[in-house]
Amino acid sequence: MKYRRAAGVVIYRINNGKIFCLLLHGKFGWDFPHGFIKPGEVEEAPP
Repeated sequence: MKYRRAAGVVIYRINNGKIFCLLLHGKFGWDFPHGFIKPGEVEEAPP
């Protein structure tokens, strides 16, 4: 069975005690940014 590795990210900031998250709206509703890992990319987050 062939499969593809996927990755996602949660981008946020805290401003005046409130948390703001980046959400994207696609054809399936609101979601966090994500996608497939391409050849040459690594799974680890940068330092």
